[in-house]
Amino acid sequence: MGMGVSVGGLESVTATTEAIPERADANGMHILDRNDPVTYETNGSKDRITQSTMDALYAAGFHTVRLPITWLPHMDSPSSTIDAVWLNHVQSVVDLARNAGMYVIINLHHDAGTPDFCWLKADWANYSTISANLKNVWRQIATHFKDYDHHLLFEGYNEICDENKSWWAPTSNNGFKAANALNQDFVDVVRATGGNNVLRNLIVSTYTASETAEALDGFVMPEDLFTDHLMVQIHSYRPNEFVTAREVGDRSRMEFYESDKAEIDEMFARLQTKILDKGWPCVMGEYGAFHKMDANGNRNEEGRAAHGYYYTIQALRKGIAPVYWYNPMNYRDRDTGNWTYPVLAAGLSQAWTDFQAEQ
Repeated sequence: MGMGVSVGGLESVTATTEAIPERADANGMHILDRNDPVTYETNGSKDRITQSTMDALYAAGFHTVRLPITWLPHMDSPSSTIDAVWLNHVQSVVDLARNAGMYVIINLHHDAGTPDFCWLKADWANYSTISANLKNVWRQIATHFKDYDHHLLFEGYNEICDENKSWWAPTSNNGFKAANALNQDFVDVVRATGGNNVLRNLIVSTYTASETAEALDGFVMPEDLFTDHLMVQIHSYRPNEFVTAREVGDRSRMEFYESDKAEIDEMFARLQTKILDKGWPCVMGEYGAFHKMDANGNRNEEGRAAHGYYYTIQALRKGIAPVYWYNPMNYRDRDTGNWTYPVLAAGLSQAWTDFQAEQ
């Protein structure tokens, strides 16, 4: 799978009255419309995802693209039918990435998480209903894509929380119990759809995709029909003081320090013992650092490039598939294939180049 990157836009969840300059249609449409999936993809002044987007990513060394997708806005409820127009639109974006020669990951993104609209929770008290809804959604997605080959991967859920919205670890072991059971449900329902889904590589996540020792210890690998077709997903954003989007100042800084590498190394050592040494493939579905500026208008792109380089090459060296969050060709540049953050893009590409040279 090589090095990867997320391309967002398909995870929009709320309607907006914000105008989309230069991207409104002939009628000036800028309200999200279930019958017009492009209004979700371009919500918030985003450009369309085009073939130029995917071709430029592949040329820069990104061989995997993760498409975060939220399905609830395109259903009457999680127990109902997904709008065909949305499934077809998702397929069209998958095809752009496949045309470029990339692996593609699709998921249930903001259907899980902490906001009130999320229906997918690690809630054992309501597990039977949540499980039925998860199976309903994945049965439809898997059936739609069952003829796609191994370059398409399914990710069961993004960052699942318990009913108390507890981050990093649930408020009780029932949260781990529910998260693990839902991973098993995801695997079972996809396999049952047949076609290439019988052997499709599937991605299952720890609680909130956390890489803490507690979350990794609480994870149970699902049972599967065949061996070696499941991958464990974690997300990692370290160190907090550098990666966060807070204003520069107290507990926030622009620079990525040499001393920061120790915290990242400790995280990779934990993944080694708790995932890799068990023979489980691992995908780092998200990592990265937010763009920010200091009081003088200086950007932190040099720091982000150094941070991204170190995370990426260390992951590749361990055989972990790294998928950067977000795309350095962000939103307003992606229809042309230009880099919004060229220094960051160069840093990530250099990690791939240097790793290849080591082989």
